[in-house]
Amino acid sequence: WILFLHNELGLSFTTIMALDAIYQAQIVLFEVPTGMLADRIGRKPVILLSIISMAISLFLFGIATSAVWVFASFFAWALSVASFNGTDSAFLYESLVAADRGQDFPRVLGRISTAGLAGSVIAMVLGGWLATFGYRVPILIHVALFPIAVVAALLMREPPRADKMVTPPREAIRALGSLLRRGIRFRTLIAFSASVHIVFFMVIVYKQPLLVQNGIQVEHLGWIYAASALVAAGGPLALTSLRLRYGTWPTLRMAAYGVGVMCLAIYVAPGLWLLLPLVFTEFLISGIRPVIIDGLNQLAGPRGRATVLS
Repeated sequence: WILFLHNELGLSFTTIMALDAIYQAQIVLFEVPTGMLADRIGRKPVILLSIISMAISLFLFGIATSAVWVFASFFAWALSVASFNGTDSAFLYESLVAADRGQDFPRVLGRISTAGLAGSVIAMVLGGWLATFGYRVPILIHVALFPIAVVAALLMREPPRADKMVTPPREAIRALGSLLRRGIRFRTLIAFSASVHIVFFMVIVYKQPLLVQNGIQVEHLGWIYAASALVAAGGPLALTSLRLRYGTWPTLRMAAYGVGVMCLAIYVAPGLWLLLPLVFTEFLISGIRPVIIDGLNQLAGPRGRATVLS
């Protein structure tokens, strides 16, 4: 998408970063309200909202002709991401609890993350090939596939709530506020998550331009992204296994040291050698996310779980 915005729409990297900064700010604004909505009306309707918002976003993105269209697309995209964040984890945890498998949450979350990354391998290879016919082609084909996601969401069964009742918004906010005021571990996990996201964002934004600058053709990017995703797919399994063996904090410390070393390696690596630290950084960051979500979930109470996780 970076090459699409830069090469197709003629946007500068400064403009792209500014639009993305606004997009990230919108996610922050939408996160807690959409979590409260999920606690109020249920997980399934908010997941459906996320899917529909993403379809609208990608359609606008695929027909965009200026920064204004991209801004509108990013608005719907932010709503989609914020609606899904927290709601998906609460849905999974409560479904496992209903099946007397709550203790399996970190392991299952790691497997789901791995399956998603592994499944994206095929999409990346096809996307790279389809992009040779125009950057917009894979985007609009993606939109056409969204009815499948809608049907899948409609077939999901709403998990029973641990508290057996709808959580009032005021009470959900009170639970979140209590954690932020008194929960040093909760605040530390959020700060750690934000720090990791900064690194992830920079890797994602500059990966395509760096590869093209070093001689990789656009039609070959899909293969490189597929290989990266295949390696990164091992991250959630590896780090959730470490978490179950050593605990949350030792695992996050080891991962943080690894990410720091890889960032230095990206800076000094000559030519296409930078692929190695780029891929290993994605491996670590993809594994960190389920560990953080599990840590937050352990600290969250049954009331307002989606709000807290958001």
